[in-house]
Amino acid sequence: MTDSFPMLSLEERDRRWKAARELMDAHGVDALLVFGDRDGSGSPLWATDHWLTNDRLGAYVLFPRDGEPIAHVWATNSMVDHMESVGRGETVWLAAADFRLGRSAEAILGTVAELGLERATFGVVGINRMAPFFVDGIVPYGTYAGLLEGLPGATFKDLGDEYSKLVNVRSPEVWELLRKSACSGELMCEAAIAAAKVGATDADVLAAIAAAGIRSGSWPWYTILADGDENLSWGAPSWIYRGGRPREIKSGDVLLLEIMPFYGIYETQQQLAIAVGEIDDEAERAAVVTRAAYDVGIEALAGGARTFGEVDEAMTAVIRDAGGWNLTPNIHTIPHAAVGALGPEEIRPEMKPYPDMGRSRNPAGGADLELRPGMVYAVQPNTVFGRRRVNIGGTVIVTDDGVEELNVIPNNLVRVGG
Repeated sequence: MTDSFPMLSLEERDRRWKAARELMDAHGVDALLVFGDRDGSGSPLWATDHWLTNDRLGAYVLFPRDGEPIAHVWATNSMVDHMESVGRGETVWLAAADFRLGRSAEAILGTVAELGLERATFGVVGINRMAPFFVDGIVPYGTYAGLLEGLPGATFKDLGDEYSKLVNVRSPEVWELLRKSACSGELMCEAAIAAAKVGATDADVLAAIAAAGIRSGSWPWYTILADGDENLSWGAPSWIYRGGRPREIKSGDVLLLEIMPFYGIYETQQQLAIAVGEIDDEAERAAVVTRAAYDVGIEALAGGARTFGEVDEAMTAVIRDAGGWNLTPNIHTIPHAAVGALGPEEIRPEMKPYPDMGRSRNPAGGADLELRPGMVYAVQPNTVFGRRRVNIGGTVIVTDDGVEELNVIPNNLVRVGG
């Protein structure tokens, strides 16, 4: 798929808008009010608005049951970008008349009045938990309070969970975009492996990953990298947010990368582990156990498991029975409607100074989420023994016939010379 650059069709738009109208009918609402991420440009990690607009992120979308979605955007750049896309002949889902300037309560109230919906029932997406990153919702207090005050005759229903179920079942058209994203992820893994040399730095590895992703048409929105003989950190290298010198790679290091390319805002994940030279026996054992947990997860997704929680528990049991624990979730949906347990089941001696270092199970909820064809998962088991950790895995689509594993390279510990 390196030379293929798929895009979503108007048929996909119509399928989604039909599903959204059916959701409104099922819950007796007159319009959906879907809040995109509060960030000015929007975060691709959830992209609630993009599912309806296929446009720039961060819009507040008002979708009347008997009309088309109206995107309230934060600045005119979204409109100008749309105008240029139309001029280039690109397929766009919204018309020029479907945009409004301003993501404030005042702007939305103006559109509500324009459509005569002052006493309507609204299905709202974004006021409660949305993925593990937005545990209290993504709507600014002032915006929502202004809507409640300005629409005393209206009714508001939280439809966040119901909407997320629509978003999480991906169509065959979206599968093509995911395959493209995962293909970029494979190229990014190859670039990371080539850059992971003794004497190079973690910055060299990140630069190689970013270049490979962009050249292949994906956006490396965020990359996690932890490296060293012992390293339980999880996130970007500390010099990115604290300053300091990038870390030099040494023989005996294990590099743990979470690569997250986005193609057309569709994310895949690659959990790449690179062993540089000879590594510690605990890390070697962690690699074996982690791969066993991966196999169990794939088997559970392919047949037998009915819920997300069953898959999570089966993978976790492999690690627990081996005497290890997992720092990060062993599995989560993409996007994050359900996330597996993370953190130690009991406080480890080195963690005692931190009062809340306990295990968090399904911080995004979703243990009882029914497994359905079209859902996408990051199968990413990780095992910790002592202070050594190995994390592997990639992206998997559940199909009518089983599963489709989109990644190959990151599904095992990769070894390079030290």
